Parts: sequence; C-alpha cells; structure tokens
Amino acid sequence: MLRYLVKKNNVLQKNLFNKIGRIQSYYSVTSSNNINYHKQTPEFELINDSGKVKNDNNTRIVFVTKESWKGMKEEYPRWFNKEFKAKPGQTIVDYKRKESSDEYETTVLTGLGSLKELLPEQPFCTNDEYKAEVLQAFRAAVYHATNVSKSRLKTKSVVVEYPDFMNEKIEVQNENKDNSVQLDKKEVLQAITQVLTLSNYKFDKYLINDKEENKKEEEEKEEKEEPIETVQILNESFENNQIDNLRDIINSSRIVADSTLFTRDLGNEQADVANPEFLEEKAHEIVREFNESNEQNDVKMTIKVIKGNELKERGMNLIYSVGQAAQWEPRLVIIEYIGDQDNYNNKDNHDVISLVGKGVTFDTGGLNLKPTGFMETMHMDMCGSASVLGTMRALSRLKIKKNIIAGVGLVENSIDSVSYKPGAIIKSLKGTTVEIGNTDAEGRLVLADSLTYIQDQYKPHTVINLATLTGACVVALGEYSTGVFSNNSQLQNQLISAGNSSFDRAWPLPIFPEHVKELETTHANLSSTGSGRYGGASTAAGFLKHFINKNVKWSHLDIAGSAMYSKPRLFLPKGSTGSAVHLLCNFLNENNK
Repeated sequence: MLRYLVKKNNVLQKNLFNKIGRIQSYYSVTSSNNINYHKQTPEFELINDSGKVKNDNNTRIVFVTKESWKGMKEEYPRWFNKEFKAKPGQTIVDYKRKESSDEYETTVLTGLGSLKELLPEQPFCTNDEYKAEVLQAFRAAVYHATNVSKSRLKTKSVVVEYPDFMNEKIEVQNENKDNSVQLDKKEVLQAITQVLTLSNYKFDKYLINDKEENKKEEEEKEEKEEPIETVQILNESFENNQIDNLRDIINSSRIVADSTLFTRDLGNEQADVANPEFLEEKAHEIVREFNESNEQNDVKMTIKVIKGNELKERGMNLIYSVGQAAQWEPRLVIIEYIGDQDNYNNKDNHDVISLVGKGVTFDTGGLNLKPTGFMETMHMDMCGSASVLGTMRALSRLKIKKNIIAGVGLVENSIDSVSYKPGAIIKSLKGTTVEIGNTDAEGRLVLADSLTYIQDQYKPHTVINLATLTGACVVALGEYSTGVFSNNSQLQNQLISAGNSSFDRAWPLPIFPEHVKELETTHANLSSTGSGRYGGASTAAGFLKHFINKNVKWSHLDIAGSAMYSKPRLFLPKGSTGSAVHLLCNFLNENNK
C-alpha cells in the first residue's frame, strides 16, 4: 500500500523520502551510547542570607498552610478573600513590581492545606506511616509548584523558601504512646531536591524539529518548556554551623535523583539501541567514571563480563537459552564495588550484599509469542537491570563504605529457528533441571543462573533481585507499588520502610508452600511456571527462592508495575519511572549487616 501511494503522487514521494532521510540521519546520531540526562538535573544551593540570592530573574516558590496563610495578608493582600485558600495542590502566581524598576518579582504560592488534615484517617497507623503520608503531601506540593514554574512561567531558576512549619510537631490521635509526628530538616530537604529533580524529566530525544516545514507553526507556539537549571533553597534561620551538613544532605539526594533519571533513560530507550551490548557499555561507563574520579585507594570498583559460549561452558544454560536466538549475545555483567576492604577480606565477617537485575532488553515472548497490545512496551523489560545500574552509579558517587556486588543478566528474548522451546528441559548452573512451561516466563530463568553465580563466587550474606517479572503482580498491586517477597521478615520490612521514606513504595507479598508445590513436574526437578492460573507473582518468586543458598537473606522485588507507568502521576512519568533506585540507596545507606 505504501509503495502504491508513493507511485501515485510525486509530491508525496518527495516529502516522504525527505522525511525518511531526516529520520535516518537523526537516528544515526541519537543511536550512539551517549544518553544525555545531565541537562535535566538542576544545580542546588542552600542559602541562609537573602542578600546572597543570585540572579534577579528567579521565580520564588512559597509553601503555605491554612494556618500560615492567615498571617500573610500584608504581604499578599490581593489574594485574600479570593479564590486562593491554601488548599492542598492549589497554586496561584503573584506578581509584584520591584522597587525603582519596571521588572516584576514572580512568586508561586502553593497550598498544603492544614498540616493536621494531611494525616490519614486511620487510627492504627504507625508514626512512620503517618510521617510518610505527610512527606508525600509535601512532595505533591513541590511538584505542583515546579510544574507551574516550568510549564506556565517557563522559568529556569527558582528560589524555594524553606517551609519552617514542616518541622513543627503534628499531633496524632492514635493508639501509639508517642502521639506526634515531626519531620526533620533532612527529610524536608531531601523531598525538595528529589521532586524538583524528578519533575524535570522528559524523554524527548527523538522529537525532530523540522524548521523548514514547521517554522510558521513554531512561531505561533508558546515558548518551549525547558528544564529548571538552578534551585536556591533559602532559609535565614539556618545557622552557619549547620549549612555544610545540610548541603551534604542536598548533594546526596541530588546524586540519587540524578541516577534515577539515568535509570529512566535506560528504560525508555528503544530496544534497537538499548540492546545487551549497549547496557554492557553503560556498566563499563559507570565503572570507568568512578575510577577516573576516585581518589580513595581503599575504595575499588571493577567489572567483568561472561557472554556467549562462555556462559554455556560455565554451566549457565538458562541465561544462554533465553538469548540464543537473538542478534546480540546473552551475557552476565558483574560490577564489584568494594567500599570496605577490611570486611570484604575478613573470612569471619565477610560483609557483602548483592544486587541482581533482570535485563531482557526486548521480550517478544519467544515461541509463546506475545500478542499485539502486550509487546509494544517490552523494551522496558530490562528495568530491573536498569535500576541495578542506576543504584550502582549513585552508590559509587556517594562512595558508601559497603561491599556491593551487582549482577545484571542481559538478553534479548527473540524468535528464530534456534529459539528455546516450550517443554524443553534445561540444566541450570545450580544443577537443577528446569522444564520450560512457557517461553514468555524467561526473566526468572535469567535470574536463576545469575543468582547462583553471584552466590557461589562472592558469598553475599544478603541478596536482593529486581525484575519486571509478572503481570500478576500488577494485577495485585497496580502500578502504585513494588511487590516484595523475602525469606527474611526483617529484610522485607527494612526494604519497605526504605521505599516509604522516598515514595518508592513497596508492599509485602507471600510465598506459601502451595506456591512452591505448583512448580513440581514429572520429567524435571522444577517447572518454570505454576500449574494453575492464579498467584503467578508468588509462584514466580517461589521459583527464584529455589536458587537461593542456605543462610542467605534474600528478597525479590517485582517491579513490573512500579517501573513502567501507563500514564504520568505527579513526578513519576509515563514509561520508565526509575523504580527502586531511591529504595535501594536508602536501604544500603541506613542498614548494616
């Protein structure tokens, strides 16, 4: 049909092939391994003297509660007795003429409602759960203020007036002995930095601006929205002896948020670009950047790669089988971050934590082919590996004093005459034979061999794996939360708490004996899928649990919903969200062995 239309219309032919040429030319440029995310991460500065605020063309962001608004009549008289009531999410832009100038000072007033009204009406919540709700309400306010500043005002520089009232005690009516919630400065500054950075994100590298054809249209359009470039956080009550510590908090939060943008870019990149070779190169870049900037001889970061036939030679037949039909060789990429060499080399106190990510760079479903409507987003089936790489990038820049071994199994689940088949029985690295119940249940196979290799070689005491593993988890929790499975309730609770503190939410899910029993099969040690149609997230987790060594604390994070949004929600965009980077960084910073 396309050929017929082109032949019938020479004008169409000329315009079409001109466009194709531009797309091919653009694609050849943008298909390089250089992903540009830095322009979307603002520079932050903490100031305790209003006289030191830089650049008069700033937009000021002022947060307002119903209580604080009552005392602001003299400063903003035109908005009293009008529509602005400081309700949650309500924003209004105030313009004031500067003294002896024709210029205006622009302020975005952003409502929070009453602080007491931010608490959920649930009498049996813990204080940490109440605190998480208050923090999220504040994050929503930061998002709304950022959105107005960026989209409506087209500003590139903002001054955020630090809201002291967010550090006040909020009385809680519940059964707990401590009947108040209070945020500290660290939590408020982290929220401001996190949301301003994550709200800045846009994946638009493939949007082509055809200047010749769209010149008139572009002239009629409003000025294009650009990311916020600089953020100054102002609070004159901060003591000079506090400033350095608070600046460190902002910088650490910025590093984690920046690496979340990096993770989003990896997930949103199309599979023709983000193939196993591309992601391997991204891992090399993380290690290379660390070693070029590292001045601490006691902290080391290295990388190793096992791929192609070497996987088979070492017994990693599950990874190899999933990727054997693809253009790109399957591979296991391992990043070794040794931040505490004394405990790494100590046989009596060998302190190693491992992160393992599923990296299926495109999932056709294999011979059990996915139908239309289910395959189109499968370039994001590598988000588990993207989150592991993003976390390692953040941790290496934070230079934490821990030993982290990261493994990402990178494959493309394609179709060819040599594709692995339903019913095939494959021997895993652990020695267990696995009968393939469905070639679209490939992620757990990649993880199984990856988990076995990491445990055998590095002897971690804790293993956390991440994967966009099951649609069943999305059915259970929606896109709003990561599902957390674990063989250790303390580890499970720590991960959930780490996620709640940064709105990287997670929820516990079970692996019952019945889920494991469903994996029994006649001709092999284990089936890759359950015998029934229900509880698919739990049977998949039960499969992975089989490959966890004795005395190893383990948790499986199913990020199938939380990593891939079907529509934007506040500062989380449609597409790749960067799920679990904040969760893992918080967990690794806060929890020891």
